[in-house]
Amino acid sequence: MTIGYVYEKQRFCTPEEQERMIRACAKRYRLGELKIKKVPAEESIKAQNIKKSETIVIANVSLLGERFEEIVKAIKELSGQKIRIFSAKEDLQIDTSYPQMLSESLETLLKIYKGIFSLRNRQIQASLQEQGKPRGCGHNARKGTSVLDGREKEIAQYLKRGLSFAKIAEAIGVSCTTVFMFVKKKGLAEA
Repeated sequence: MTIGYVYEKQRFCTPEEQERMIRACAKRYRLGELKIKKVPAEESIKAQNIKKSETIVIANVSLLGERFEEIVKAIKELSGQKIRIFSAKEDLQIDTSYPQMLSESLETLLKIYKGIFSLRNRQIQASLQEQGKPRGCGHNARKGTSVLDGREKEIAQYLKRGLSFAKIAEAIGVSCTTVFMFVKKKGLAEA
């Protein structure tokens, strides 16, 4: 049986859009009769009692998890039940006929991803250091501090002048996200 899962919690795609994408994908791959099921916001696809050897169609891979590692883990678990997975947005067909091979491939892929992510992170940190900008995140979560502490008045002035977060970040020499989080935390946007 082919089942299309529509996720109610999806931030970027309405349930109607998801269903349209799922139906189009099922038609494109000639998956036969399609049954649509809704996944409540508080649940995951793994809680849906998927039967062995079923075929599932999802609008996009974010239904399987929010982080890359979660998605890989979900695919590995589903492959153990020989469940075929189709993802409409990414145009993915994951054949789980040989779960052992798929599991090994996913493990290799995860190691490659972590390696690339680590290298990219080092490059970003080195670039920040060369530019003389503070390394790491713009705040220390454990101490509740930020690199922008003490600059509230300056940032409030920028906001009053109507400058965007990107322009403020450029003027101060930090990332746009650091400015956004600082303004949100300090409630400067309301001032």
